[in-house]
Amino acid sequence: MRTLVLGATGSIGTAVTAELARHDFDLLALARSAASADVLAQQGLAVLRGDIREPEAWAAAVREVDAVVHMASTFATDMGAVDARLMTALLREIEAASRPVRFIYTGGCWLFGETGERIADET
Repeated sequence: MRTLVLGATGSIGTAVTAELARHDFDLLALARSAASADVLAQQGLAVLRGDIREPEAWAAAVREVDAVVHMASTFATDMGAVDARLMTALLREIEAASRPVRFIYTGGCWLFGETGERIADET
């Protein structure tokens, strides 16, 4: 299954990408920097250069895959706006695809916000 992975070099993405590769998924990984592109290429992954802040420049690649796994975040103060722009672009391309495209949206610890000394978990 041809799968576009966003956030493949992040803390969540590294583990998920390794597991998908272990199960013979055909992976296309988004890379913002040359350093990330090199890491991904060394793992044998196809690389799509782009930035989640500017999804319009690369989001058409969604039409060429069977699935998208989103695990990326900027961790900046505007990450909500960045994610909203990204979701709009991705969903537009998924709807325009000539076949169904599966979409998996992950969350991470940033969804909990500041917790101070308290440990946050799913409860």
